[in-house]
Order: sequence, then C-alpha cells, then structure tokens
Amino acid sequence: MSSTTPPSEVPEARRISRDALREAERLSGAQVTVVESQNLPTFSTIRFAGDARPAHVIEYRSDYAWAVDYLIVYHCRMLRRRVNAASSGPVDLGPSPTGLKAITGALSKAIAAKMGPAAAPPTRAPGLP
Repeated sequence: MSSTTPPSEVPEARRISRDALREAERLSGAQVTVVESQNLPTFSTIRFAGDARPAHVIEYRSDYAWAVDYLIVYHCRMLRRRVNAASSGPVDLGPSPTGLKAITGALSKAIAAKMGPAAAPPTRAPGLP
C-alpha cells in the first residue's frame, strides 16, 4: 500500500472522496483543489474561495497522505455547512435573556433530576427579570 492508497478496509474511499469533491464544487459554484503540504502545522485545512482566491483549497500534511480521502470528505462537509449557512442568513451566536433563561432552566432540571430538588440552583439567572 502506498502512502496515498486508501486502506483496504475502505475500498470505496477514493470514490467517496471524489463524489464529495464533485458535490462541494456543485454546491459552492467554485472549484475545489487538493494540495499536499510538507510544513502544514495541522493535519489539514481548507481555505475558502473568495475575492482573491477563485477556488477552495484543501491542504493536507504529507505524513497524513494515507488519510487523504477522509480529510477530503471532512473538509467538503465543512464547505457544505458553510454554503448552507450562508444561504440561510446570518446567525446570532450572542447571548440573550431568553437563551440564558432557557439554559439556566435546563441546567436546574438536570441537577434536580440527578441530585434532588434541594440541590438545584434557582431557575432565574441573576440580573434577569
């Protein structure tokens, strides 16, 4: 087995990764290129296409070439999530009183279920009406 041959336990890995690349290109409308890198500080990364970059670039570290098909599918999935998120509009990840109340209530119920009602903190967060 060469360093870029899919493991024998997953004989269709190469086909799956190629299908993922085609789907990512279709969804994003941009080419996806895969590049091997000697000095990448992590296993792999993706740089998304933009104004200065006409294609998405999946880069993987040379010593992880044996897992290239997995890394391609992983990053194509990240690209798909990004494309789908962009089409659904902006997401507000900031805190809100409603969200804080919901989380505090859920935590209180979980603690009460595990340790009894006396152990649960108050259901209202400090500073909230």
